[in-house]
Amino acid sequence: MKVYKYRYGSKRDLDSLEQDYFYAPHPSKLNDPCENLFDVAGIEQTLAQLASMSFVSTKMLSESFFTLFTQIQENVGIYSLSKTVLDELLWAYYANSHTGFCIEYDLEKLGELTKIAGSFDVLYERNIPQITLDDLISVQSDVIKILQLTSGTKSKKWQHEDETRIIMDYFGKVEYDFRAVKAIYFGLRMPKMKEDLDKNNESLPDYLSQVCQEQIMQTLRGRGIKYYQMLLKPMSYEFEFTEVNDLYKDYLCTRQIS
Repeated sequence: MKVYKYRYGSKRDLDSLEQDYFYAPHPSKLNDPCENLFDVAGIEQTLAQLASMSFVSTKMLSESFFTLFTQIQENVGIYSLSKTVLDELLWAYYANSHTGFCIEYDLEKLGELTKIAGSFDVLYERNIPQITLDDLISVQSDVIKILQLTSGTKSKKWQHEDETRIIMDYFGKVEYDFRAVKAIYFGLRMPKMKEDLDKNNESLPDYLSQVCQEQIMQTLRGRGIKYYQMLLKPMSYEFEFTEVNDLYKDYLCTRQIS
């Protein structure tokens, strides 16, 4: 399955491509303050009712559940991807007002990493998820389903992002097989050649220093990656893209495949 990551278009973004890694941040570092927001009051009520109806203590069960929820809130790393490359708002928000680029990944190839806990599509709802004891019993030991309950629901206002998430059991740098990157899409306004960059560009820090299309092709030469230019359809608000020539298409790949 094809999934997409919109990038600012900085030197730091290019370095991560060259070195074959992505960064899965803690939910608190994402731009939605409602990440990992879920209600477990129903579980508390059910456990309290069980305790009042039985001589069996539910203390250990309660501690087990809430240890799990604490770990999810404190240790999960999330890499957010989209299933579309054509959303104008995503280009505006995450690709530096269309001057950046977008990476096309093969999700299955990314999923081959043993470090990845799993992936799932985000659910978009009007209200935060209400997690019950029945929910936890039904998914039992399926960690991915539990994570989808707790970390895979967002407000309907985010629905246009059409998001798929890769979930880690830690946050930070994650290495991947370079063959997971299939294509790069250049934003409408992305500089094509080095001479098109601002004269003060090199003096900026890596997270702000802009790169051009030529630099991306040069850095990723020999990997068999396809390149596309985003276009605005005539007299329309809609986007399309067209394949562009790889300036280094004849370069022999010397990378080792493990």
